[in-house]
Amino acid sequence: MALNPKILFCACLVTLASVSTSSADTWETTNNKGLLIYILGNSLTGKLTLVCNPESLWATPEQGLKAQYSLSIDYQDTWVRSNKITFSIGGYKQSVPLVSGSYFRDNLAQWNELIKALQKPGEITIATGQDSFAITNDKPLKSQCFKTQ
Repeated sequence: MALNPKILFCACLVTLASVSTSSADTWETTNNKGLLIYILGNSLTGKLTLVCNPESLWATPEQGLKAQYSLSIDYQDTWVRSNKITFSIGGYKQSVPLVSGSYFRDNLAQWNELIKALQKPGEITIATGQDSFAITNDKPLKSQCFKTQ
C-alpha cells in the first residue's frame, strides 16, 4: 500500500502548526499581604515571577528595612539552574547573576533598567548557557518594582 504524498504533506503541516503555535501572555498581578507578585508565562514553556516588597513588610531583621525585590525564572517545570542569565528585550540586553533560579541584584540602575524593559509589550528572550526560551508579553507591565534605595 503506497502513501499518498499529498495526504502525508498535509498531515505534516497540521502537526507542525500545532507544535509551533504560541500565544502571547499577560502579566498576572496579585497582592499577597503587601507582597506584590507579577507572573508572566508558565513554568513549562517559560515563566517570570517578579516579587516586590517595596515597604519591606516581609524583610527579616538581618535584611534591615530596605525594600526587597527578586525575579525568578522557571523553565520546563523547574527553576533555571544557571549562575547567569541573559535577557534580550527589544534593544535591551543584559546578563545578570542568578542564585537558585532568582535574580536578587542590589544594583539600583541595573534592576531599574530591567524592570523598564520588562514593562514594554513584546518578546522577552531568556538565555542560559544551555537553554533559551522566549515569552511574548502582550500588555505593558504596571508595577511598583522600581528601586529607590
